[in-house]
Amino acid sequence: MPASHVMEPFAPAMEQRRFARTSIEVPVVVRGMASPRTLLRGHCLDLSEGGTGSILPGDLKPGQVVLMELILAPDHPVQVNARVRHSYHLHCGFEFLAPEQDVIDYIRTACARA
Repeated sequence: MPASHVMEPFAPAMEQRRFARTSIEVPVVVRGMASPRTLLRGHCLDLSEGGTGSILPGDLKPGQVVLMELILAPDHPVQVNARVRHSYHLHCGFEFLAPEQDVIDYIRTACARA
């Protein structure tokens, strides 16, 4: 077979993230923006300045916007709006939506301690 027909082995594209993720397990509470009475309690598995991967019961849909409360320290919960990026069984990925600078700073500190 001529060399021009030899195919290169498949190499998956490297996944690029804007922010490094840190493995950290902290409690998280999620409220639906459309129905604030809906309250889901779970825990965060990984965290970055841009979002989190969490385990939560319930039926969250990609694109849904929620209010997320991360309990990074017992005396200082952090609230941030987030969009559901993906949801598979109990695992959900969230993208933070325009977090305040003090929230970003607090997340950076928590990630550095982890």
